[in-house]
Amino acid sequence: MRPIHVLLLALVALGVLYFTLFSSNKGSSGPITPVVGPVEEVAPVQPKTSTSELANVTGTGANRVAGGIEGASEDEGPIQYDNKLVGTVKNASGQALEGAEVLLTTLGASEIFFVNDPLPDLSREPRSRTDAEGRFSFPGIVPRERYTLVVSHPKYARKEVPTVPVFDQGVFEEPPIVLVLGARLSGYVKDEGGNFIDDAVLWLDGVQYQGLGIDAPDRMQQKSNKEGWYEFLNVPRGQRTLTVSAAGYGQITIPGLSFDKEESLQRDITLKIGEQICGRVTGPGGVGVPGATVIAVGVSATQQSARGQVAAKENGEFCLEGLMPGSYNIVASAKGWRAVPGGRNRVESNSTGVILEMFKEAAVKGRVVDAQTGENVSGANVRLRFWYGPESPTQPLSEEWTASPGPEFTIEAAPPADGYVVEAVAPGYAPSHSSNFMVQAGKDVEGIVVRLRRGGSITGRIVDPDGKPVARARVVSHESDWTDDVFTQALGFTYPTNATTAEARTNDQGVFTLRSLTAENYMIDIQAAGYTRAMKRELRVLDGVPLDVGEIRLARGGQVRGTVFDAAGKPLTAASVSLRPVDHDMPSSYSTKSAGDGRFSFGSVVPGRYTLSAVRPVAGGEANPFALLGDESSSAIELVVSEGGTVTQDLNLSE
Repeated sequence: MRPIHVLLLALVALGVLYFTLFSSNKGSSGPITPVVGPVEEVAPVQPKTSTSELANVTGTGANRVAGGIEGASEDEGPIQYDNKLVGTVKNASGQALEGAEVLLTTLGASEIFFVNDPLPDLSREPRSRTDAEGRFSFPGIVPRERYTLVVSHPKYARKEVPTVPVFDQGVFEEPPIVLVLGARLSGYVKDEGGNFIDDAVLWLDGVQYQGLGIDAPDRMQQKSNKEGWYEFLNVPRGQRTLTVSAAGYGQITIPGLSFDKEESLQRDITLKIGEQICGRVTGPGGVGVPGATVIAVGVSATQQSARGQVAAKENGEFCLEGLMPGSYNIVASAKGWRAVPGGRNRVESNSTGVILEMFKEAAVKGRVVDAQTGENVSGANVRLRFWYGPESPTQPLSEEWTASPGPEFTIEAAPPADGYVVEAVAPGYAPSHSSNFMVQAGKDVEGIVVRLRRGGSITGRIVDPDGKPVARARVVSHESDWTDDVFTQALGFTYPTNATTAEARTNDQGVFTLRSLTAENYMIDIQAAGYTRAMKRELRVLDGVPLDVGEIRLARGGQVRGTVFDAAGKPLTAASVSLRPVDHDMPSSYSTKSAGDGRFSFGSVVPGRYTLSAVRPVAGGEANPFALLGDESSSAIELVVSEGGTVTQDLNLSE
């Protein structure tokens, strides 16, 4: 059975899906005999991956381990994508904007987001700058159902735009992105005596990034001048939080500032003389915990809040300065350490001698060996996975891997749990697990052994409807009951499985080989430009045994095209268009956006009966769910797609 907490996540995801308009049991593995299942055609929806993941990678489960290309057909090297995302940036008058910076990121692009989802490093995400015609381009990016484009220009408000789906081959055109002037926020920063404060630092953050542990990527920052005056220009519409800090004064945060279009808002700020809270973060025996992060969150019923953060010194000492007077909740965190339950956490400002007690979490130690020879294997990557029983899939504790330069490994900071296994990956081997074990609070576990096996392989040949080979088709392995839906994408690396996710391309003869697969029941996902996506399930992979699935024939599918019109009968740009199957047993679902002239198209559609609908573009990133529900209901039309056929159907939105 799937772990119960994953099922709970699924229920939460369903609720979010319903509200936002985005539409297994597993028992014994059975007898160990190869089984080849039927081929099913599905929509070309891409898995959730990082923007910077530009090479083939392998690993266990939904998460992949960078650095390996086991499974690449004919040892061809890293997977390359023959695609390009392009678009144009204009102003409200339709003039092309040169010099706009365009950032391509996965941040905020998921249909469902969980707080513990891995966050991309924005400093490493690809950027483009528009040319004289306002054009930008991102070639060779990882296929994905949706990215986020962040567009900024010094004379206009910053804008975030979800992209059209990007597949592994072809040019994908984003509808024109229109930048507009934003709102204005200004005012004075004063002290309690009414004196102006110069050089105060003020920043505006979007509320959608709060609680993620990162500096908000949409942050706007200003300083007050000698007269205490500050001014933000071109503030994007939506909810914002204003934070103000000045030397010698307590920092305050003002949430709930709402901006709409080009309005002007004045907000004067009064700061109080700052106070402090000092103390130590200690482990057993009073030993300091260096580098621990100490956070103070103000306890207040007003519309202003206070917060402070600092890193402890080598001896664990800390001093939170510049706090507004009042009561605070104090918490400490450090990698490999856990706060002692029941410790002091409510503290008044100007307190000293505060002690925050922590205990060290356990370490898991062991070695990696070859399962056949018993010889040590150096250079493996290891991580912890939750173990739920002999007939259940395991689940990664986190995406983080520990490199072991030699055969010995040490995994720090293992939280207490009744069941773990250690997963190890190394070139030439299939991902393998240790026996299960328990971790108790603060007690190291030693003697764990991971025996690496070579694994099995899946080989086959991809051909077109006429039996001719399809070169450069993309073939990915997953667990047999895996589905590429918003649910699985939301679970991300937490998806429970013992199967290996590997990726390969077909060669000129249409042949592919996925190597170093952990013994398990598999499916393969086949995608090629100009053909419907296909999945072949119930492929039983055995250790050391190659599995040939034979010839897999792809279909070309049908096409759906049309134009989206608004309530006034004008073509609508950047409307979200969906094509969903009427038969819910058919997992084929498609999405795109209308172009600058309102036109849209879907290619390589699996034959069947569908509902076609559209919703208006979301202004400022803030959707009115009732308006979107109305759009979808009023525009929905049923249609039938046939193999090789073309359906032309326009969509009309009402007020």
